[in-house]
Amino acid sequence: ERGLSLSPGEHALEETFTVSASALDLPSGAYELRVTHLATGASSSTPIDVQRSVAWPEDLLLEGISVMRSGSTDDGEVLLLRWRNAGPDTLVWPEEGCSLHLVNDAWSTFTSCQDEAEALAPWEVRMVSPITLNADDLDADGRFVLSTPGGERTVVHAPLGVEGTADDLSLSILLGREDAVYRAGDIVQPTVRIHNAGLDDLVLETTTSCRADWWAADATGQIVYDSRWDAPCLDVDERRSLDAGAHIDHQGLGWGLVDQQGCTVPSGTYAVVARSDDLSLSTTTAVVVEHDVPEGCAADDGLDLAAWLEVDDEDRPSLHIEVSPREGSTDLVLQGVCSGRVILYDDQGATLLDQMVGCEGRHGRQYHLPSPDAVLRLAMGGVALTTSEGAVLTAGTYAMQFHLQAARPMSHDASLAIGADAPVEEEQVETFVPAAAPRTEEGAWIGLQASGEACWVLQTGPSTYLALADAGPEGWAPRAGLRGVYTVQEAESAPACLGVDAAPTAVLEVQEEREAAAFVVEEPQAQSEEKASVEEEPSSLSVTPTAVVATVVSTSILGLLVTAFVTNETWRLPASTAGLWLFGLIGRTKETSDGRFQRGRIMGYLEANPGCHFRALMNALGMSNGQTTHHLRVLEREEQIWRRKDGRLIRLYPLTRDLHPGIADDQLPVPPLSMDPNSLQGRILTMLDDDGLMGDFPTQAELARRLERSQQLVSHHLRTLERYGLVEKQKMGVRSRYVLTREAVYLLERTDTERRA
Repeated sequence: ERGLSLSPGEHALEETFTVSASALDLPSGAYELRVTHLATGASSSTPIDVQRSVAWPEDLLLEGISVMRSGSTDDGEVLLLRWRNAGPDTLVWPEEGCSLHLVNDAWSTFTSCQDEAEALAPWEVRMVSPITLNADDLDADGRFVLSTPGGERTVVHAPLGVEGTADDLSLSILLGREDAVYRAGDIVQPTVRIHNAGLDDLVLETTTSCRADWWAADATGQIVYDSRWDAPCLDVDERRSLDAGAHIDHQGLGWGLVDQQGCTVPSGTYAVVARSDDLSLSTTTAVVVEHDVPEGCAADDGLDLAAWLEVDDEDRPSLHIEVSPREGSTDLVLQGVCSGRVILYDDQGATLLDQMVGCEGRHGRQYHLPSPDAVLRLAMGGVALTTSEGAVLTAGTYAMQFHLQAARPMSHDASLAIGADAPVEEEQVETFVPAAAPRTEEGAWIGLQASGEACWVLQTGPSTYLALADAGPEGWAPRAGLRGVYTVQEAESAPACLGVDAAPTAVLEVQEEREAAAFVVEEPQAQSEEKASVEEEPSSLSVTPTAVVATVVSTSILGLLVTAFVTNETWRLPASTAGLWLFGLIGRTKETSDGRFQRGRIMGYLEANPGCHFRALMNALGMSNGQTTHHLRVLEREEQIWRRKDGRLIRLYPLTRDLHPGIADDQLPVPPLSMDPNSLQGRILTMLDDDGLMGDFPTQAELARRLERSQQLVSHHLRTLERYGLVEKQKMGVRSRYVLTREAVYLLERTDTERRA
């Protein structure tokens, strides 16, 4: 046709044609298909995805694990998407790239099949992404379907509940750092942002104090942290406007990479999920935890271990380890890179070889061993078969102990055959196999007695205990209140300690020992040279051993949670604000002259003491936690003060031309020396002062035990006190002990005088 007339809305020249990607030899990827009418120059285009056929390994599985915060669908649901190698062989990713698609009306691309080219090790599990389920993501049957283009791998999930559809509001997580990798000592503290992407101003109604509510789960679907564990939600009634294009940020509580049992979580990828109950919205992101050394709580990992040497004439022998579940299925997480420690003993129990070995692999690998038949084989590299003195080990079978650097570090016993004529793999032989290598422990003794002979337990930490398995060195016996440093080794449990929840341990050597309750008072030289000593009599507790230890352990775990809240002002301030809602102190208070007066007191104190931290300010002015928090919030909104985080403390400063948030840390004024006797630093100084009067100088571990705080927390405060010149660390014998400086003694005397006044 040479001419064509079209009325408005009319169309013509409909043509159908087929484009063969294979004929064009197009590689997989995203393309644009454009059609042009040559006579008029009109054109139209549409995006298309080209996917070549992919050869998928049979054992490579795509899985979706549903994780719910509670049994209620109102708390939201998250789907953890992961790849799993369900076989004993290493799986290489298909060379042909591909994408995972959301199967719904839009058929949209969700993510790539793999973000990295590293192969999946036997039985390895690798998280792809956590997903929050929205109504728009579901197909016509209400299912969430994710699939490879050809449907070779598919995840189909029928959600129990879906998120709301607030078109103009969105929820996002801000981590405040360039990468999402966290290591020991780091704090995960997300900021939850509510953004109004619409054209109209909105009014948000808040009914709960949990505005920045969040939780975390590992790749197996286990919840390892929930902000509600530290700050339960309270009912509130608040309305707040949110302008078009604006956002509101709520800072969440901090997580110190510790689970509900007080154990450091292992290396791996974790889903961080933020939730707004009022908006019925959730969002999620992933963070990576990396530990270089095992930091988790030792526990029975349910694994059996076998070992053998592979001898090569051209290279030194290589150690091979086989790991399998004792029964059922087991998840194994490596703590850091793949590595371990091998120790060989002779038939008398003497150490012949103690060597670190390692195998190649990605950081923090996680394995799922579905049955006892699922055997994980680890090639641990070469082993030098020489003793610590350089002597070559002779042929024979040796008792071996192997420590795998896993999330729950445990030692495993095996036998290792050395020699050309030795069998490749030996069953356990009747030879001496020590339960563990000798090690050093420090603690205090507790006597437990139900009936008959007493069971003696060495408390080495707030929630760690060792039960005495034998009489110990000749001429030595434990006593209540006795404290020391000992060389110990795992052993069979003593009859008196059966049922006690403590690891049976033999004391091989007493390195250092003293009476924890004993002290000596020296009279001045002008008086008598006699020394008065007071000593507690040894005592035993006539209680059921299991009940005592269980009670102590439970109390210690609860203490960890309380300590994390009380000692961290970054957590305490938001939680205090949440508590204020209960009493109606925020959102409903009217301005009073007393309120202005109290804020004037705060400003005057901060101008005289810039850098004062929250608790010191509260105690100096004699105000309650809630009052102080409220007035500080008002002063911050009025831009009269600002804050800066200093470790676990929040330091407060007046806002002036010379003192503002942009100033560098080294330009800030030195915080004033003030000693709150109820703070942890104040208790440390008081304890060092009391001990010093008696000629006793405690170690860091002793302070942690007596204060019932972790060594990490006590170490932090000791370093702070050292930095301010209040304490000194001195080497006394084999231990480092802490003493007060003259400045600290003066500070304590001044504080005591002020309290009496």
